[in-house]
Amino acid sequence: MESKKVIVRTIKRLKEIKEEQSLSVSQIMDKMCEKGYAVSESTLKRIFAPGSEKMSFRYQESIAPVAEVLFEEYGDTGAADEAEELRRIIIDRDKTIEDLMCTERRTLLESHIKSLQDEVELLRDQIDKKDRMFERIMSHLVLREGE
Repeated sequence: MESKKVIVRTIKRLKEIKEEQSLSVSQIMDKMCEKGYAVSESTLKRIFAPGSEKMSFRYQESIAPVAEVLFEEYGDTGAADEAEELRRIIIDRDKTIEDLMCTERRTLLESHIKSLQDEVELLRDQIDKKDRMFERIMSHLVLREGE
């Protein structure tokens, strides 16, 4: 939830900068191209659309590049700090997801190992049963030959 708040604040600040500097979407696109970033025009229009704070954006691919360019150009360090905080939150979230995936993978592997061990035990029991049967048959045959 913390990340959503930071994204909302970042979008609001981006809108303020756009308004204060009287920037058009195409001017923002030009500034981004100069800095080596690429965000589509439709994404920029969505970011600056009324009510965009309630929309869903992929922060790393859409909001972060715009924020980096505009905050750097117009000296907004507070918003840049928020963007950095959001990056840390995303990194922490990604690590948590990775840890959960590893735990889940480990659980699945342990379950699979247990299943294989059970199957090996069953096969051993079957082999032992067949060995006993084979021994009885052999002993019968030996007794018959001895008669």
